[in-house]
Amino acid sequence: MCSADNILQKNNLASKKIPMNYDNYEKNIVEVYAVAINGWTYEKSVCNPGKIGRREHLIKLLDALVKGECSWVVLSEDELSERIQNNHKRQASGEQVYKSRKAARRQKTDSAKSVQIICDSDLENGEEDSNELGGSNMDGLEGSLNDAGTAEQGLQVTH
Repeated sequence: MCSADNILQKNNLASKKIPMNYDNYEKNIVEVYAVAINGWTYEKSVCNPGKIGRREHLIKLLDALVKGECSWVVLSEDELSERIQNNHKRQASGEQVYKSRKAARRQKTDSAKSVQIICDSDLENGEEDSNELGGSNMDGLEGSLNDAGTAEQGLQVTH
């Protein structure tokens, strides 16, 4: 039985902080560092324990970890090459072993614009209270809400 710290020291990786990658465990952990978790008790492949839904499954995994029945092991070169070949076969057969990275979300640039704000100082200087939608400031606000589609949904403001 080896702990993760022992394996890191043995492979001269102790000074590196290696974050666990559950989504791409085979690609980013097993294939890169030649280590694997042996004795995983959950029926699905290694995953984030937070995603294991049932309490019984978590207790079983915790017991295996505490007792040393589930631990990190160093893979030999032969074991590693066999595991990589197996992963490629599983991926080719349709199982999602290698998951693609999530694309970064793009900000929408065509979002609704805010209503024109007219300051009291503008009105005092003799400027008229008008905007593109016509009418008072409240009419302009209602027009913007209607354009955005929220007023039709019964938006009510209470004080």
